[in-house]
Amino acid sequence: GGGTDTADTAAPIIEQVTAIESQTSDSTPEYTFRSTKAGSITYGDSCDSATIIAYIGNNTIVFNALSDGYYYDCTIKIIDSEGNESNTLTIPPFTVDTTVNDTTPPVIEEFSGITTPTTDTTPDYTFSSSEAGTITYGGSCATAGSATTAIVGHNLITYNTLSDGSYIDCTITVTDSAGNVSNPLSVTPFTVNTTVTNDTIDTTLLAHYAFEGNLFDNSSYNRHLTEVGSNITYSAADNTSNKSGRAALFNGTNTYAYTDNITLSDNFTVAFWTKPDSPNMVQWNSALSTGNSTNSGRFQIDFNTTDNGSIRFCAGSCSMTTTLNSNVWNHIVITKTHGNGENKKVSLYTGGSLRDNQSDITTRWDMIKLGLNRSGGGYWNGYLDEVKIYNRTFSAQEVIDLYESY
Repeated sequence: GGGTDTADTAAPIIEQVTAIESQTSDSTPEYTFRSTKAGSITYGDSCDSATIIAYIGNNTIVFNALSDGYYYDCTIKIIDSEGNESNTLTIPPFTVDTTVNDTTPPVIEEFSGITTPTTDTTPDYTFSSSEAGTITYGGSCATAGSATTAIVGHNLITYNTLSDGSYIDCTITVTDSAGNVSNPLSVTPFTVNTTVTNDTIDTTLLAHYAFEGNLFDNSSYNRHLTEVGSNITYSAADNTSNKSGRAALFNGTNTYAYTDNITLSDNFTVAFWTKPDSPNMVQWNSALSTGNSTNSGRFQIDFNTTDNGSIRFCAGSCSMTTTLNSNVWNHIVITKTHGNGENKKVSLYTGGSLRDNQSDITTRWDMIKLGLNRSGGGYWNGYLDEVKIYNRTFSAQEVIDLYESY
């Protein structure tokens, strides 16, 4: 005998498995329900989803983006292939609030300090901030700050009129719109002295790089250095990682700075402090050089791998060398004299003592390069501080006096 087809009239049954949190910051929340049959999903009222097919068992749907607000009328219904409609499942009310409380304070740090001493009673100072906010000034500069609002990135402030004196406790904080207060930034100490006269300025000091968080020339000539890349970092003012104030760290890979605004004769002195990372240096890595060629007297003061690391003077050939102590501060002086019975004599001092000298050496200054050799390679690895260049010869006593002044 023949069979008879019986129409499927059983409606799907759906029920909740996992609700949406009553308070969520997720604008596309997930919801899970269970169905006894497969079918197409119909959404009601305020909620919708790209998922339109339900399967037997658990089904997780992701709602399309919801605006912040209260949702109490979202529904789901299943219609199977025979047209049977399930019960209507009402999703329990929930609130979407994507305005999560900001509890992260801004991070601020010094970018460019104030040259010290300065004759400028309204000096400029630059710091960087990770967030926008309101600037608060503290310490001796509490009433002297000009700008009141910080932006993300570099912020240049010009202090209102400061009296002569030392400023060692100036601070800056930034408060963001959520009320989070940044770390207090201690401004590198500086001195305002408007009584400096030409009588007290050493006009033979052609350049002085103190590296107080910047590449400023602290001589009277403003031969500021230009950094190539932005990889030079600076020590803290902690009296251990510097010789005076702060010091510049040259990383041995991609850090150097230069100025081509200098001309010198056969009487000059170069002095600097260095704390070298000798184990990570190789032959020719240079603390200072004076051009982009090895010809015609352009010279360099470089690292030599002999004797567990030594400092060397090279002009044409490398004619003088002496011990360089790793990871401690070394004072290096190169002085040249011509005339009064001397023929282009170059002398090398370390620690205030004469180590070597040689005459009839041709030297040439196209530029000052700090951290890189004449050939464009050989980056210095370690700290440099208190680089000074004079257009006169130093006597042995003056070398000692300079060394002992630190």
